[in-house]
Amino acid sequence: MYAEQIALKTFTYLEYGSKKLQSLVDICGMKHKTPEIMEVFKQMTLPWGNNFIKDKPLWLSGIADDHTPFEFSVAIDSDTPELRILCECQREGFNLLSNWRAGMKFNYWLMDNYGASLTRLNQVSDLFFPEDESAHFAMWHGACFLPNKKSEFKIYLNPQAQGKEQANDLIQEAFKRLGLKESWLAVEAILQEQDASKNELKYFSLDLSAKPESRVKIYWRHHDITADELEKMYSVARNYVPGDVTEFCRTIAGTTRLSKRPIFSCFSFIEGSASTPNTATIQIPLTLYATNDAIMRDRIHNYLVEKNLPSLIYDSSIKAVATRPLSNHSGIHSCISFRRDKLQQPRVTVYLALESHPYE
Repeated sequence: MYAEQIALKTFTYLEYGSKKLQSLVDICGMKHKTPEIMEVFKQMTLPWGNNFIKDKPLWLSGIADDHTPFEFSVAIDSDTPELRILCECQREGFNLLSNWRAGMKFNYWLMDNYGASLTRLNQVSDLFFPEDESAHFAMWHGACFLPNKKSEFKIYLNPQAQGKEQANDLIQEAFKRLGLKESWLAVEAILQEQDASKNELKYFSLDLSAKPESRVKIYWRHHDITADELEKMYSVARNYVPGDVTEFCRTIAGTTRLSKRPIFSCFSFIEGSASTPNTATIQIPLTLYATNDAIMRDRIHNYLVEKNLPSLIYDSSIKAVATRPLSNHSGIHSCISFRRDKLQQPRVTVYLALESHPYE
């Protein structure tokens, strides 16, 4: 345990998270949205957020390495930065079933307060009800905030909810129910080109919106994969630009063979243009790809500058979240992702761990 974290015991999860979140709200130019953002975060963390932070978490959440059940991220492109919250709703019992029920309650809060659409979720929710005790999560939620746009929400469900061996069949059925059979054919074509032992279906995501451009997303976790293999996989997506993935891996991870820790690929599909993925996103967990956060900060800063992206937003965000010297070790930089937006401009999202619990 390091000294900075001992002080966290005087905070509840809600207090500690709100303090860091407020700093990011200010950095991203959204002071006018402070009441809204804080209320969403409060609702996400009810009622467990009022518990004081202890050495051990209430539930072994997979959102962060230290099992903090929420994470903040900042998406940076050539336009306005987007502030995002990822959270695992929980309730007393702190198991898959109680967390599923807490997540469903939050869904209805979003419907009542933001007009969130649960239509597509209701079409597939029974498939993702956690029946396998080895499933690591039941339901996560994402909230996305921009200064001059309505807030948006998405849900993450577990393809392994009925067991890891059932994941492919489960996702196939979900795509079928959502009228995206062609999308699954595209997914199968991608899978057939890959070594099955390297790829694991990990997350299934829905935008909680009825807009035509609402996305269905699937995430793979890749074990010991190369940038060349990823380039081939991503080439089917509409936003693919040759060389992007290789450059990103080399610059951020310091290697083009991602073997130190499994990385993720996200493919998104939109109804009406479902035969190929609309976007492909690479997501690299960072803790093993640099010996400390200071090294990773420099890599990310230099990459943003090279891509003509506003590095000041990132620089300010990492300072606001850190509770210790970055040179101590790795951990604050949870993850980073890259994709091209609809105008083919680069978009980088930095995920920031709050390190609420001490590392063992």
